[in-house]
Amino acid sequence: WDDVNLETAVAPLFNTIQMPSNPFQISLQLGDVNWYPGTENVATKSTALTTARQTLTAYELVAEVPWSYDLDEDAVIAMIEELRRGLLRNAREVIDDVLLNCDTTTTNNINADGATIATTDAAKGQWLLGFDGLLHLPLVDNTSQSNDHAGGVTDDMFNEIRDKLSKYAVRPSEVVYITDVNTFIRSLSIDNFRTLDKFGPQATVLTGQLGAVEGIPVIVSEQMKLADTDGL
Repeated sequence: WDDVNLETAVAPLFNTIQMPSNPFQISLQLGDVNWYPGTENVATKSTALTTARQTLTAYELVAEVPWSYDLDEDAVIAMIEELRRGLLRNAREVIDDVLLNCDTTTTNNINADGATIATTDAAKGQWLLGFDGLLHLPLVDNTSQSNDHAGGVTDDMFNEIRDKLSKYAVRPSEVVYITDVNTFIRSLSIDNFRTLDKFGPQATVLTGQLGAVEGIPVIVSEQMKLADTDGL
C-alpha cells in the first residue's frame, strides 16, 4: 500500500483553520445598554455591560482508502485524479450531513427510529461526531422553534418558519432557507412563484429554480432527511 501518494493527493483538498487551543473560547458582542429619560447636569443610572462567550470545539472526520502502486503505474485511466474528485464531492456531502443531522444520542436519535448507532457504522457513524446538528434544535432541544405545516406547500409556508426567528429574521440578508429536495421541488409549483406575471423573469416555470423567497436565499440540501425526535 502506498500511503504517501494518497496523502499527497488528498492534502490539497482541504484548508485547516487552526485554533490556539481545543476547545477555544471567543468573545461575543457586548450586551445592550439601558436608556433613561435625562435631565441636564444630572447623572443617570449606569449600565454594567454584560459579556458573553462561545466555546468552539474542533472535531475530526477521517476516511481511509487503500491504494496500490499498480494504480499509479498500470491504470488505464488517471485514477488519482478520479479519486481526488470523488473525495472532494463526498467530503462536501458528509460535512453537509453532519451539520444538519448530527445527534450524540446513540439509540433512538433523530436519524434512526429504534436503532442503536455506533461510530463504526458505515454511512451512519458520522452522526455521532460529538455535537448535535441544526435539525436537533427544533426537534428536541427547543420544540417551540419547529412548525408543523401539515399541508401542501404555499408561499406563506416560508413565513411560518421565518416567524419563529422573530426580530432575527427581519433582514433578508441575514437569513437563509435550507430545504430538502422534495419540499424544493414542490415549491416550484407554487402559483405565486410559478408564472411570469407574478414572479417576473425569475418565474419557476421559466427557470426551473427557486433562488430566493422575499429576498431570502433558498438552498437545497440533498442531505436533509425526514427526521423526528426518535428518528421515525
